[in-house]
Amino acid sequence: MSESLDNYCSKIFWFLFLNDKKCRFNELYKRLKGINFKVSKPTLIVHLGHLQDKGFIIRTQEDKQNVSYRVNLDKFEFLKESVGYKQLLLNTNKNKEIFHALSPRDQLATLIDIMTLYSFHGVRNDISSFLEPEKKAENHLAFWFFFKSLDMYRVWFLETFKQSDEKTRKLLIEKIDGGIELLRNDLFTSEKANITE
Repeated sequence: MSESLDNYCSKIFWFLFLNDKKCRFNELYKRLKGINFKVSKPTLIVHLGHLQDKGFIIRTQEDKQNVSYRVNLDKFEFLKESVGYKQLLLNTNKNKEIFHALSPRDQLATLIDIMTLYSFHGVRNDISSFLEPEKKAENHLAFWFFFKSLDMYRVWFLETFKQSDEKTRKLLIEKIDGGIELLRNDLFTSEKANITE
C-alpha cells in the first residue's frame, strides 16, 4: 500500500472515529451501506487490513464469529486535539441552522475564515509530510478530516447563494470579486516591490 491512504481507507477510518466505540464487522458493513458508502465485504476486509497494518485501527477477535474494530487513538496526536472538529461533524444539522441564520454577507465572511483555516491546514500537512515522511499517511488522514469538517460550509454558502434574490447574489459576487482583486493587487504590488529592490 502507498504512503497515502485511498478514499476508502480514509472514509472507513473516519466512520470508526466518529462512531466512538468498537464496531463489529457486520455492523460496520451495514452502517457504511446506510450512508451510501458502496463497498463490498471483501473490499472492506482489504481496507480494514490496510488500516490495521498501519496501526491506525485495532482489530479484536473475541471468538470466531465476533471480530470488532476501533481507532487506535494512541497513534494519533492530532485526534486528541480535534474534539472541536469531531463535534462539528456530529452536530452538522445544528451548525447548518446556525450558519444559515447569519446574513449572506456574514456567511461569506465566515466562509473566508474557514477557507483560510483549510489552506493553513493544507500547508501544515505538506510541511509535516516533508519533515516526517514516515507519518505521511497519518498526515493524509488528518487533512482529509479537516477538509470534510470544513468543506460543508462552502456547500451551505452555495445553498444560500442559490436561494438568494438577484440583488443579494450580485452583492455577494461583488464582495468575492473585490476580495480577489484586493489580494491579487496586494500580491503583485509586493512582488514588484521585491523585484525592484
